Amino acid sequence: MRRAKEIGLPYRTYATVRAKTGQDIVAFLFSNNALRIHRAGQGLPEKRAEKLKAVRRCGKLLAAHAPLDSADTLRELQAAGVAFEAAI
Repeated sequence: MRRAKEIGLPYRTYATVRAKTGQDIVAFLFSNNALRIHRAGQGLPEKRAEKLKAVRRCGKLLAAHAPLDSADTLRELQAAGVAFEAAI
């Protein structure tokens, strides 16, 4: 239950992933669409930012597609206090 809370998932969801894969969740891959970032400089909606900031001991990766530049979007997120390990 503690691990599910660390990564921001309901326990049932976390337990299902563990049971089906036999693996722990070590990272999440987020697209700019899932984050609701559709244009440069738009920023991350407050609720999503708070949820992402609360994720602990789990990697966060960003997949950004055109017209966004992945490196610029990563810098914007980091400037807003949301750490991602990498972007593609």
